[in-house]
Amino acid sequence: MGSSLHRTHDTDGSLSIAFESSPAEFESWISWAIIPTGSDRVGVQSLISFKQTDGSMTVRSYKLSHYQSVEQKNLTLGVPDTSAERFNK
Repeated sequence: MGSSLHRTHDTDGSLSIAFESSPAEFESWISWAIIPTGSDRVGVQSLISFKQTDGSMTVRSYKLSHYQSVEQKNLTLGVPDTSAERFNK
């Protein structure tokens, strides 16, 4: 899939995570998800990065509440800061 996950555990107890992927097209989106409550996909929480209409990149958090419903919500894990960048390779 051409993706990787990088992490840094800082001395103050915080954890920094960087998810890197090469989507097939620039207009695509990238997602990284966790299942914090067992193995059922209902309850999965994800960070989704995509290009906005103004051309800038954004990251938003979503939760799968039901199999037919995905809602934009904060993650239950404390995530104080998110950002997305696009790099040409």
